[in-house]
Amino acid sequence: MDAVLQTMVDERIGPGERKSEFLQQFCDLLEAKGGIALRSYPDALLGSLQTAGLVEGDKVGVSVLSPALYAAVAQKLGIELVFGDIDAEHGCLSQSEAERLVNAEGCKALLVHEPICQIPLGCDYKGLGAPVIEDITQSLESSYEEVKAGSWGDLIVCAFEEDGVVSTGGGAILAYRE
Repeated sequence: MDAVLQTMVDERIGPGERKSEFLQQFCDLLEAKGGIALRSYPDALLGSLQTAGLVEGDKVGVSVLSPALYAAVAQKLGIELVFGDIDAEHGCLSQSEAERLVNAEGCKALLVHEPICQIPLGCDYKGLGAPVIEDITQSLESSYEEVKAGSWGDLIVCAFEEDGVVSTGGGAILAYRE
């Protein structure tokens, strides 16, 4: 109860210290250089596509298991989603499909969805030369040996909606490596 009362006393109008502290802890956890906390998951996805330098008419490679929300966000920017198959071992976009999407289909970036605690082991998306946006909303803190979610992306998106794996009651983070 003391913590609740102290928080109420410490509260200020506008973005607060708690948000900044949460963002810093999140970036430290992922070893990201920095990031921004946003009001919604769609805002973070939209920001990631824009940060990757995508413009109207560009193509983005995604897996067939990607959330339908990706299409709605891409449509706002006039970006076309091109679907690739998954790897049966981990359920994420397969390496061979990522290569096809970038090299044969002309995708300017990859938006990698990691479904329910899965991570794309054995994939080297960054080696393809296109920006990689890694969505760890469903895989935050998933790991195998020394490799963990958030290791594959140049940009990392994570939602914290009330129905998510990790919830703060709303909002999302867009973090970056370089």
